[in-house]
Amino acid sequence: MNHASSEIEKRTISKTMKRILPFILLLYIIAYLDRVNLGYAALQMNAELALSAEVFGLLSGIFL
Repeated sequence: MNHASSEIEKRTISKTMKRILPFILLLYIIAYLDRVNLGYAALQMNAELALSAEVFGLLSGIFL
């Protein structure tokens, strides 16, 4: 009984990882691109919205 449940557990973990890991990788890439995009947008956005560096840091910390 213990051997059978161990086999089922290994198979379940394997299937789960095969489905979840690619999705997590995709989300990580999207989050990275979003952070980079915010950094580029900050150059022009801070001047237009009259944000100081402290306020921008606070806002980016809250939303990212």
